[in-house]
Amino acid sequence: MRRFLIYLSILSIVGCQTPNLLKKKNQDIFKVPKPIYIYQNKTEQVVATQESEIHIEKAPFKIRFYNSTYSIDKHNSTQIAVFLNDSEFNKIKINTPTKDITCFGPGTGYAMYADGTDKDLLFENHNHYFGHHYLFYENESSRRVNLLEDYGDFLKLEFEVNQFQIRNSISGEQTRDTIIKKNIPEVDITKFYVAILIDNNLNDTINDGELYKLIVNFK
Repeated sequence: MRRFLIYLSILSIVGCQTPNLLKKKNQDIFKVPKPIYIYQNKTEQVVATQESEIHIEKAPFKIRFYNSTYSIDKHNSTQIAVFLNDSEFNKIKINTPTKDITCFGPGTGYAMYADGTDKDLLFENHNHYFGHHYLFYENESSRRVNLLEDYGDFLKLEFEVNQFQIRNSISGEQTRDTIIKKNIPEVDITKFYVAILIDNNLNDTINDGELYKLIVNFK
């Protein structure tokens, strides 16, 4: 009987410690705003501030972030727009309705792959086509990102960037548009701009804590 009581006491102590250990191990899920990560070469680079300039290798990488599960009632998504220059990038500001921002307006989301995932970054080099990657996770059958960790209220998700796609306007007898697809080490790009929007309260407005703006430099 004494051994049984000792066993129960140990279980009680472990049970009390486990939530605290989880909190210490995963403190980022309790932060406001939650950080973004750039994962490359088996290392996570933390982007803790909402406007940052970072350096990465000229190679595939992954963007990691926290968001809630997507559902019919709650369209929790992460919207990522990328640019080759800062003209449109600088127009994206806090306290602006998304309908007033060209790349985040209604009908500007991409769905690039039929298997439910996005694997490339699409750069728009044509004023009529500014848009964004509309990323969400509902379940393994309905998703555009990878699920890394499930904390209940929040998911840690991952957007793979394996190649770049660049849309250019070509002039000829008729104006047409083409998308050039290249492996990242082959692109003639040294710097690009990334706007990441997570509309936590789903009010279609960029509120404080919902926007990350990154200037990414290749080493």
